[in-house]
Amino acid sequence: MENKEKEVSAMSLLIDDGYFSGLSRGQKLCREKEEGNREYKFKLTGLSDEQRNHRATQLHWRLNEGNDTAVYLIGVEDDGNQLGISEDDLKE
Repeated sequence: MENKEKEVSAMSLLIDDGYFSGLSRGQKLCREKEEGNREYKFKLTGLSDEQRNHRATQLHWRLNEGNDTAVYLIGVEDDGNQLGISEDDLKE
């Protein structure tokens, strides 16, 4: 149970670390890097069990890279293109 709680808390988006300062809505971000604790995801809904397991593996990698801190940018493609997220997906 302790690991699960750690995963959930690590998925919280950190908006006060300076990464988002000066960004405008729709502005293209730099391409996602393999290393580091930041992960871009277009959305996290409607996943198969296999996709969910893959996301969990990615989360563990990002947590390790970030010393137990992972930052997820939802609504962003791997190339840094900000597509946003629908209200329904946000609620889910």
